[in-house]
Amino acid sequence: GWNESMGAVLLEIDIIVGPGSRVLIFSPRDVEERMAFVEAAQKRRRYSFRNIVIEHRAGSLGARFKLEDLPLEKATKILILPDSMATTANQADGQTTAVIMQVLDILGERQ
Repeated sequence: GWNESMGAVLLEIDIIVGPGSRVLIFSPRDVEERMAFVEAAQKRRRYSFRNIVIEHRAGSLGARFKLEDLPLEKATKILILPDSMATTANQADGQTTAVIMQVLDILGERQ
C-alpha cells in the first residue's frame, strides 16, 4: 500500500539498514506519482537516502497474481501499509488484512 506516512517510513528504514538495502514498494498508485513524492519527502527533510534502493511495482492490492510476481521469499522484512486510495478506514483495514493473508499463503506455498 501507499499513504502519506511513506516519507517518514522510508527515512526510518534508511537509517536502520545497511548500504544497498532494497525496498520494493507495491501499490496501485501511479509509479511516477510515488517517485515524485519520495523525492519531495527527501527535500522536505533535507535528507537523501543513503542506504536504500527503491523499486516500485504497480498493481491492485487484491490481485494475487501480481503479489505472486513479487520476490516475497527474498524479503527479510515485509511491511504492509494501508493504502490511502481506500475510501474508508474499514476498506483500508480490509485490504490490508487481505494482503497479509495472501502474502502468508504465497510464502507458505513457496516453502
